[in-house]
Amino acid sequence: RQSYGASATSDVKLETISGIITAQVKGNTVKIKMTQPHSFRDEVHIKIENTEYTGSFINTGVPHTVFFTEDIEKIDLLNIGRKVRYDKQFQPEGTNVNFVQVLSNDSISMRTYERGVENETYACGTGAVASSVIGYLKGLLKAKKITVFTKGGELSVELASTNRRQAGLNGEIKDVYLESPVEIIYSVE
Repeated sequence: RQSYGASATSDVKLETISGIITAQVKGNTVKIKMTQPHSFRDEVHIKIENTEYTGSFINTGVPHTVFFTEDIEKIDLLNIGRKVRYDKQFQPEGTNVNFVQVLSNDSISMRTYERGVENETYACGTGAVASSVIGYLKGLLKAKKITVFTKGGELSVELASTNRRQAGLNGEIKDVYLESPVEIIYSVE
């Protein structure tokens, strides 16, 4: 266990299944450099019960399919999310599913159906990144620092070196950061 004062900053490296992730801890905030997004597809089409849904796909360390909607609370997330997650075009690994409502040029609200959990989760960091990157690439978000509201709280995504035109053409998006307040919920001495 390590304590950090309000002004202390510490760089940390975390080993994950996706590789080494670097993070900066300052006070009760952690800022993580995310895996470089790849495999962007501007449009994916899925037909569910006579309704066609058009979303976008990107891999932000894990695959995400993102749908923009006017009101995320009206979405039957469990039913639609499960069907999208298992759609044949995303097999064999499947996809996480995000429904996103644009609130302003620099903020969104997001709900996520997460594979593995097979249900809605209160927050999803890779989903916040996927939703922000796709919103930016599609011109729905104008800022490179985006606030993402989830049921579990607020996240911040920074697109440090993303160029909309270049990213849309060649799929390269570099230096994406996820930032969030954290709190200790359990410790062992």
